[in-house]
Amino acid sequence: MCKSNIYDYQVVYGEIAYKASSWDKERRVVVKVEKPEGEMCYNYTFVVSNMVSTPKKIIMFYCNRGTMENFIKEGKNGFNFASMSSSEFIANANKLQIAMLAYNFNNWFRRLVLCKSMVSSRIETIRIKLVKIAAKIVKGSRYLNFKLCSTYAYKDTFWNTLDNINKLSFFSSYT
Repeated sequence: MCKSNIYDYQVVYGEIAYKASSWDKERRVVVKVEKPEGEMCYNYTFVVSNMVSTPKKIIMFYCNRGTMENFIKEGKNGFNFASMSSSEFIANANKLQIAMLAYNFNNWFRRLVLCKSMVSSRIETIRIKLVKIAAKIVKGSRYLNFKLCSTYAYKDTFWNTLDNINKLSFFSSYT
């Protein structure tokens, strides 16, 4: 019987001094070498920084900064934060507040009802897979039925999300 290796996942942090040909002096380069579990290749992360801290803390700082920049990009691209259509301050402030409300609703939606494979998806991906779908609504005597296209690739994800919405506690008293 084969035993599993206790070192399936490894991370090593370090630093080097490096001078590129276009630079006037050497700079500190912090390195993260990561071997994911089940992978043969290593992942490398390099950060040029003048921060005075341990390499691990510097990498964590820049990764968190990149995550925040991705949230900002999601707001600008997915919720149109950057486009203010009026020259009036109050109109633009209201539009931004509505966009922020939609952004927060989207985050709650992701955390509460989406399956794990969809949680990290961008808003446009969620729209394409769960909202912009071809369906026919058939009204019966007591129920509305969704007839999804037979070639709809994300049927299971759609129905799983709908089931998760129905399982939320604030909807259970109305059903």
